[in-house]
Amino acid sequence: MRMMMGASYGFLNFLRDEDAYAFWQSGQAQQPHLRGNRIFLNWAKAPGPVEPHVLRLVREHGASRHLAVRNISDATSADQLGALFRQFGEVESIQIKPGEGAQVNLTNIASAAAAKDQLDGLTMGQWKLVVAYTTPP
Repeated sequence: MRMMMGASYGFLNFLRDEDAYAFWQSGQAQQPHLRGNRIFLNWAKAPGPVEPHVLRLVREHGASRHLAVRNISDATSADQLGALFRQFGEVESIQIKPGEGAQVNLTNIASAAAAKDQLDGLTMGQWKLVVAYTTPP
């Protein structure tokens, strides 16, 4: 486990995907607590060690693999957003929130960071996208 000093998160690395998933599932079912505080478990696939620039984004900007996408047309579909975000990495899920925008969840923080960097401010039709890090759904 690697703790991020001065932050409220840490990283656990698992050798097998199924172990990471089992740990995450147990955390969702049992709602674990530490010193009286609820621990929220999340997961991300890392293709290898997390690069220093990604850790810096996490520490300084709250980077996560979850992105809020605002200022989109009500006619925007999950398929359209998927095509846009897949160029940066594997998309785990997309949730359209009518009147609010969408949440796009990629499978790793580096992909989400690249997508945010390239797509925030992009004009899509007559709409200028606003892409920001957010919390898990």
